[in-house]
Amino acid sequence: MNYYKEVKDERGYIHSIDEVTVDFYVKDFNQKNVIKSIARICALSEFEEGRSDWDFLSYSKLDLKPSTKYNWFNSRIWCNGFFISIGQWTSFDKVNKDWTILPIIRINVNPNKHGGSALWNNLKKYIAAYCDDGMIVKYDYAIDVPVSPEYVNNIGSRKELGLNKGTRYYGQRGRHGRIKIYDKQAEQKLDCPLTRVEYTFKTKEKRTFDNIVVMDFGKKRNDYESLSRQLKTYVEMLNDIEQLGGDKFKHLNNMDSRTYKKIEPFVVGGTERLVKDDVILKGLLEELSNDLMISHDVENVNLVKTLKGFEVPVDVDVDDDEFISVSDEVDFVFAWLYYMLYKGTWKV
Repeated sequence: MNYYKEVKDERGYIHSIDEVTVDFYVKDFNQKNVIKSIARICALSEFEEGRSDWDFLSYSKLDLKPSTKYNWFNSRIWCNGFFISIGQWTSFDKVNKDWTILPIIRINVNPNKHGGSALWNNLKKYIAAYCDDGMIVKYDYAIDVPVSPEYVNNIGSRKELGLNKGTRYYGQRGRHGRIKIYDKQAEQKLDCPLTRVEYTFKTKEKRTFDNIVVMDFGKKRNDYESLSRQLKTYVEMLNDIEQLGGDKFKHLNNMDSRTYKKIEPFVVGGTERLVKDDVILKGLLEELSNDLMISHDVENVNLVKTLKGFEVPVDVDVDDDEFISVSDEVDFVFAWLYYMLYKGTWKV
């Protein structure tokens, strides 16, 4: 197993950032020049890696129309595990029947597979020279547990459960908080059991962790007298299901976490919650941000420059006389701050 940056906790679980989406704001943006530069970087990086068959026309799509199919980007280039999108469509002008293109480069890559590669390092040089600060848009938080998948369960989740080729999914594809649990040993053909749990998070949304537990299958308690009559019935039914060869976790997983916690010692023998806090995740994001020269806590990188060098959101209209108009979607406080700092005039 290869990791770009990893942390092993006291239990031996390995934490890392897997897939990541990062946006960068390009200074003095000229789309044709940006595309040419990225194409040269891709070709050079492939050559440095010992490959010389990368062809720009075969690995790019240019002049794409605004569409969710293409993540609202005008052009796309892919090379050796990197998916690079250039020029983000936004703000349709109903009068001129035209779209605005934001000076954004979006990079999708798996650091565990491609971090530290020639293309990774060469893109960092380009970012340092030609880009302003960026932000992490979305990322996968991966936790590898040295047990088989049947020992890892998500208890009491309200997310929609899906199953595909042995992989369990909780939540919808691409949504914040989606979870995947799958057999990493089978995927990587490893000698020892390994299960991967992946959370998909969007930076702007609050992180929450489901009650994913790892079973240690120690000795079960049998002092049922401490349980209520209802809970005792649950325990006896689940143990009978197990003895008859049934899947007790099918029913355990549907219980609310409070009930599960009470009967857990009597039907499982002991469990440990996978994520106790997000201190490790925060550290991993900070390391990744420092390496890529980005700030994962910024609000947005979709900015434009005024004549005075002050950065404002794209929804704010600033004319040549520094006259600012504020749309309904823009924070009113921003316009007030702009006025106080530069003594301009503004209207709503």
